[in-house]
Amino acid sequence: MVELQDKTSRLPWDNFVDDEVNPDAYNHIDRFRESEWPNIVRELAKEPYKIELPVGLEPHWVAPGKAVYWNELIVREKVEKTNYGATYWGLEDVSHGWFPSSEKHGLPANNASTIAHYLNKGFRLRPPEAGVSVETLQSAFTAEALELIDQEPEEEIEVQTYTCRRHGNKSRTFKSWKGYIAHCTQYKENLESEPPEEVQKLALEYPYFCFIHNRGFSSYKSAWRHQRTELGKGGKAQHPTTEQMKIN
Repeated sequence: MVELQDKTSRLPWDNFVDDEVNPDAYNHIDRFRESEWPNIVRELAKEPYKIELPVGLEPHWVAPGKAVYWNELIVREKVEKTNYGATYWGLEDVSHGWFPSSEKHGLPANNASTIAHYLNKGFRLRPPEAGVSVETLQSAFTAEALELIDQEPEEEIEVQTYTCRRHGNKSRTFKSWKGYIAHCTQYKENLESEPPEEVQKLALEYPYFCFIHNRGFSSYKSAWRHQRTELGKGGKAQHPTTEQMKIN
């Protein structure tokens, strides 16, 4: 198995266990860790997955067979670029770091197939900076494994959706936050759904944040300019005020 180089940087497996809500959580999880987890590790290392986890590494368990995975928040942003001496603005995918997903209930992690499915979708058992190389896991999949992993796991995956009910009797459901806010921007509608946890965490990094455009601002002036620009586009002008964009 792969040795974990920086053992001091690992977060403990019980980092997200809420023992106040479930005092017996540790006992139930410990039994699963002792009886089932070693078997899952061995199965992951075999064909068709061939995923060797670092020695001693465990998911962030919250219940037997349930764990908190990590995913990378990537936002498409406007950045300054240079080409043959000319400077211009272009769009680029920018990483805003790794965040835990489904901290309260966790996601299925009860067998090798399910865990491999999530890893193939871009989730990680730990963020890369905590000792797990993205390249190590990404390069571990064979063609046969990818075909099997891409199938739905035995346990149904909980997917957060966002719904707009402001178009007559028909409601529109979106599987991603980006798709939902793009819809609201197109029809100039206020947001009804609550932003996902990773967007709320991103907003905390700025004094002002526009949720409908998924953008943060470092000062009142820049947030005010953004508001004025959006209100000046004509049509049914509607946009949060600068004060409403202020993060408390």
